[in-house]
Amino acid sequence: MAVTRLDRLFILLDTGTTPVTRKAAAQQLGEVVRLHPHELNNLLSKVLTYLRSPNWDTRIAAGQAVEAIVKNVPEWNPAPRPKDEESCEDLSPEESSCDRLSFLHFDISRLLKHGASLLGSAGAEFELQDDKNAEMDPKERLSRQRKLLQKKLGLDMGAAIGMDTDELFNDEDLDYSGARPQGRGTPGCSARNHVPMQAAELIDSEFRPGMSSRQKNKAKRMAKLVAKQRSRDMDPNEKSNDSFEGEPEEKRRKMTNIVIDQPATENKVLIDNVPDNSCLLEETSEWPLESFCEELCNDLFNPSWEVRHGAGTGLREILKSHGAGGGKLVGSTADQMLRQHQEWIEDLVIRLLCVFALDRFGDFVSDEVVAPVRETCAQTLGVALRYMTEGGVSMTVEVLLNLLKEAQWEVRHGGLLGIKYALAVRQDLISSLLPRVLPAITVGLQDLDDDVRAVAAAALIPVVDGLVQLLPTKVPFIVNTLWDALLDLDDLTASTNSIMTLLSLLLTYPQVRQSSMQQSLTVLVPRVWPFLRHTISSVRRAALETLFTLLSKADQNCSMWINPILQDMLRHIFQCCILESNEEILELVQKVWIELLSQAPQQFVVAASCPWMGAWLCLMMQASHIPIDLNMLLEVKARSKDKSGAKARQGGGPVKETVQEYIAGAETVTDDSITRDYVVVRARLMAAKLLGALCRCICDPQLNSSSQELRPAESLGQLLLFHLNSKSALQRIAVSLVLCEWAALQKDCQLVSSLVQPRLLAILSEQLYYDEIAIPFTRMQNECKQLIALLADAQIDIKDRLNCSVFTIDQANDLVTSIFSECTSLLSSKSKQWQCLDSKRQQAQSTVMETNSEWQQLHLRVHMFTACAVINLQVLPEKLNPLVRPLMETIKREENTLIQGYAASFIAKLLQQCAGRSPCPNPKIIKNLCTSACPVVYVLDLADRLISKAGPFAAAGIMVGSIYWTAVTYGAVTVMQVVGHKEGLDVMERADPLFLLIGLPTIPVMLILGKMIRWEDYVLRLWRKYSNKLQILNSIFPGIGCPVPRIPAEASPLADHVSATRILCGALVFPTIATIVGKLMFSSVNSNLQRTILGGIAFVAIKGAFKVYFKQQQYLRQAHRKILNFPEQEEV
Repeated sequence: MAVTRLDRLFILLDTGTTPVTRKAAAQQLGEVVRLHPHELNNLLSKVLTYLRSPNWDTRIAAGQAVEAIVKNVPEWNPAPRPKDEESCEDLSPEESSCDRLSFLHFDISRLLKHGASLLGSAGAEFELQDDKNAEMDPKERLSRQRKLLQKKLGLDMGAAIGMDTDELFNDEDLDYSGARPQGRGTPGCSARNHVPMQAAELIDSEFRPGMSSRQKNKAKRMAKLVAKQRSRDMDPNEKSNDSFEGEPEEKRRKMTNIVIDQPATENKVLIDNVPDNSCLLEETSEWPLESFCEELCNDLFNPSWEVRHGAGTGLREILKSHGAGGGKLVGSTADQMLRQHQEWIEDLVIRLLCVFALDRFGDFVSDEVVAPVRETCAQTLGVALRYMTEGGVSMTVEVLLNLLKEAQWEVRHGGLLGIKYALAVRQDLISSLLPRVLPAITVGLQDLDDDVRAVAAAALIPVVDGLVQLLPTKVPFIVNTLWDALLDLDDLTASTNSIMTLLSLLLTYPQVRQSSMQQSLTVLVPRVWPFLRHTISSVRRAALETLFTLLSKADQNCSMWINPILQDMLRHIFQCCILESNEEILELVQKVWIELLSQAPQQFVVAASCPWMGAWLCLMMQASHIPIDLNMLLEVKARSKDKSGAKARQGGGPVKETVQEYIAGAETVTDDSITRDYVVVRARLMAAKLLGALCRCICDPQLNSSSQELRPAESLGQLLLFHLNSKSALQRIAVSLVLCEWAALQKDCQLVSSLVQPRLLAILSEQLYYDEIAIPFTRMQNECKQLIALLADAQIDIKDRLNCSVFTIDQANDLVTSIFSECTSLLSSKSKQWQCLDSKRQQAQSTVMETNSEWQQLHLRVHMFTACAVINLQVLPEKLNPLVRPLMETIKREENTLIQGYAASFIAKLLQQCAGRSPCPNPKIIKNLCTSACPVVYVLDLADRLISKAGPFAAAGIMVGSIYWTAVTYGAVTVMQVVGHKEGLDVMERADPLFLLIGLPTIPVMLILGKMIRWEDYVLRLWRKYSNKLQILNSIFPGIGCPVPRIPAEASPLADHVSATRILCGALVFPTIATIVGKLMFSSVNSNLQRTILGGIAFVAIKGAFKVYFKQQQYLRQAHRKILNFPEQEEV
């Protein structure tokens, strides 16, 4: 059978390569419902299968499809019946609610005691599903089931790698031939050996007394509809001819068109093997999504977690759009509808609470548990609580609080998830809800399980403002609990992010900082240190925000608690900058560093930082490919409590291995070289800003008086000078960057600038092989010497041309290029000796090029950053070429955009400083910049000329194309108008596309050409010529056959622009007029085409007759017109 458009949408929903593709398919399904509302139930039935898919992406896409479908379903809000009307079908409150779950009969403790846990699955996927299983030999059945289980668990490859998998399970584990109990047992069975009941069975038997009369009648109607549908969906070969006997012809044709005989064309929707329940909307008086929601509610208790997750997702999307109309019945009063809606919401909420109580599925991904079923059902609960009354919300919260008293951590986890979304959604009830749930949340913050603590902290984040305003006396205990919780957190705990975020939010309130510090911040703040190097970026950000809040919003002098921990804080913040790869966090690090330097006393800052200034410079100049020595980093070991009651994660106790740290983060080491260089330079630039701000504190004139024996600024100058004198490019770059940032903040420290300025100017004129290229440089030396030795073995002596023990890069390049070519010119290129020499030459040439590339990059960066330092120190030399050249070369050749931008900013500073210099070098610098930009200007100019030349042709092409496609569209509309809408579409679908592209535009062309044929003029001439012979015309139209005194001149009709536009408009509107005239005058004709043709002929004939008569009258009037003389009056 052909694949329809609808089938393709569902295929994309299931197998789309990207989430965008799946979402687009889901949106298209929503459009199908908008265009074909009667297919609602069929589409929902099809989507339901995808909500039960084991694939995560498919279920998410199915949820998006449900959202798109229900958005195109009109909101269910039936008109209420007036209260004074009496009806025998009115339902009493007891009868209408007896088929719904209610808090009046619901007992969560009984459910927890007798209900079977909902795990990942019931294990059915590991059992044989073959119908012939019962007839199979037991040994063969066990063998097949063993192979199936090994394949499902991925153990079928064990034999290939030498692993014995036979001992993992035996035949007793696979034997299921014995009779099974009614309810499947679970590991959570009690000691009394009772068998837990399935959740759905327990709810029906315990909490639903029975079906109401309305429910029974509904079940009968549904049974009839199902029976009809089954007879309709039978195989045509098996179905008797009288299968539709007894049904009216109109109804039978309607059902046949929709379900059976619908053609599989691109403009039709065909749904196969799906029950057609579209008539349910006509025969019942309830919400059209009622049956679909009931199906999803049943799926909430499916043994498979994927089905439960899909059910929660579908219910959430339905509630978003139709939560206000669920449960309402037609024919009820307004009060009854309100009660029915609340009963429906209450039933759904109780089912979601049952999922919280029984769901035990959780997966551990990264550092936290992932509970998709409980999380999705909590989101659904949050949407449902929007439409619940205050009393219903109160009872829901009461059940959630009872869940927090259970011993299983999954139950407490689910209860806190429900409370989290209840608080987030019902902000209007915070004043009553928060005091009730806060004690339980506080207990959750102290829970032994870190996943429970994570949800407890996350539950308070949306209501922090309400917590501080409504319960200020409870906040200090919560804050101190969070501070204490920091002692238990590490890189693997799930609650780290939530606790750090909640703590940073609470500390932004002044009243919290004033009243909650039972201990000194000197003791509390060090608990944040471990999280400055957490693996999750949001945790690092929250830790830095906490520090920034404590520093920037302090209500009193911070020196009391900062001074004892100042050195450790400086070290932690700086190494956080060195190891960070996130740009936003780096900016936050700078804010914390600047705030710390401004809040702490300057003398304490100098005393704490001077011993570590050299180490920090070494961290800043760390090579990007070499791990940092861990002795240079301040390690913090977090203290942890005994978590005997917490759940055991796979792998036993935590064993922390030694992790190698790199500048800009170890996670960026595997990136490509350009990205890695970018983040490393960014980390160095930020470290330079931190040290530049610190140097300003060290060089403070108040701390460097002349009476001091050892001044901090002088020590700093000696340290910087030491690194400038080294042969390391990274050391020179690091010191130059620090000097740049320091000089930008402080202009008047002559003590340091006088020490470093001569050395900076000397570096600008140095040509040095840096320590960083020692390895490739040594390899280059060895390979050049090996090449010379091979040449000597070939009796080729080059000592007269190149005789040195250490080769420079230029000498090595000459050796592998020109010298080698000249010396081996006499050798045959096919000889083995020459091939050996050439292979060695290529190897040496590759090493020379690698060494030269690395040296060129280092040399350019050293000179550029040194020039930047000289410019910021504002001590320019007489000759500016050493400053300008590296800056210009960086803009031309540097691949790192950060360094390019840095150089460009300092060129601007140089131009500003040289503005008053005589002679002024600015014009020459600007000219060089323009020369550098010349290729870009040339390309832009060339593109402008090409666009100018191609513009008219493009405009003409667009105009012709617009006219053509307008003509095609007009032709298609004309065909549908003349032939009929459906018939016209059918004709064009069957026609050849090439014929349509050629034929459709000819329709308006032919209409215009036909309009230009002035047949009325020919008829009029014949009339004038032979009218004197036809006495009948003379009697009807007197004066037609009489001779005229003169023949008036007639102008060409096309000469008048009004006539031309009249021709165009008349031709294009002619099909519409012909259709209207045909419907008015020939309504008895069944064929649209014939009716339109007759209407067109009648219109042309009638209009032509009137036109001929009108023109003849004008002709006679002009022919008998006389021109009179103007009488001249005599002057008086």
